[in-house]
Amino acid sequence: MISNGDNDPFDWEKIQPSAELSWHDCYKDFHCARFKVPLNHSEPEGKSAAIALIRLHAGVGAQSDDYRGPVLFNPGGPGGSGVELILKRGRHLATILGPQFDVVGFDPRGVARSVPRVSYYESAVERELWELSAVHELNYSNHDLGDTWGRALITSRLARERDDDVLGHINADQTARDMLKITEAHGFEKLKY
Repeated sequence: MISNGDNDPFDWEKIQPSAELSWHDCYKDFHCARFKVPLNHSEPEGKSAAIALIRLHAGVGAQSDDYRGPVLFNPGGPGGSGVELILKRGRHLATILGPQFDVVGFDPRGVARSVPRVSYYESAVERELWELSAVHELNYSNHDLGDTWGRALITSRLARERDDDVLGHINADQTARDMLKITEAHGFEKLKY
């Protein structure tokens, strides 16, 4: 099951990724979609990625003259989930924006419910064990900086060794192109973010 790693009550795998936005009821009062985009926008016929989207629909219909389209949200991080952001704050954001806009969150490629998902670990247990040994506060002792530097070196080596030609396509350029594609799939040319 595709999830954010927590106990997600919605089964994202029941949504087939599509190059058109195909919205499905999810959670409560939300719509979800899995949007198919090229893994590498410079090679549109190559491998693909599926971006998880969540929408709180505008208070006016899409055919209304008052409808102004989607506003996309991504908490950044990197690694933050836009789906989680909208689940937690979407109603507040809709109040601020007004009823003319769809509030749309997305999990960027490599994050949470979007696929391919990035992981340098061969199992959830391996990930948990690695995270348990993490330094949580620098300068707590005289070896914390060295420990942190060593962990970063090991993590980068794991990423390089276990990458299956995906990591090079998880970057700001490809994410920005995904966002424009999402906007265009809504029938608009200009991105509102």
